[in-house]
Amino acid sequence: ADERVAPLETAHTALAGHVDSIRGRFADYLEAVDKEFGKNDSVEAAAVHARLQDLERRLDETVAEQSSMQQEVAIRTAADERLQALAERAEEISPRRATVGSPYNGSNKDDKQGSPSTSTNVRRWNSGDLAEVMRRRRESCEEWVSRPDVSR
Repeated sequence: ADERVAPLETAHTALAGHVDSIRGRFADYLEAVDKEFGKNDSVEAAAVHARLQDLERRLDETVAEQSSMQQEVAIRTAADERLQALAERAEEISPRRATVGSPYNGSNKDDKQGSPSTSTNVRRWNSGDLAEVMRRRRESCEEWVSRPDVSR
């Protein structure tokens, strides 16, 4: 989990350093352009300034996109870890213990046999049921993560 996030954090830090460096060079270049062109060439200087502002905007968008990707990886990693923990926990619980007293077996009392009620027609849980629940939950999480710009 951390091995996937750590390279992104390193890349994010490096990218932030590059962005700061580029912004500094832009500022220096703008000063040089202003001095070189003077007042007579203000139109050309304004065009150069507009191009540089566009480049700065694109840099900001790239940084935001990279940050969004880092968040997505962190969410996916957390979901994977949680699903793995649930799978390990499910393996620890025997199928017998999982059905006794379960609200899904049709009995609300502590039924020692765990037999489903014939009136509710609900069957016992098996190992495939948990796997299916986990698969659906993972799909739901992935769908939520892949949706663009939903308020979180």
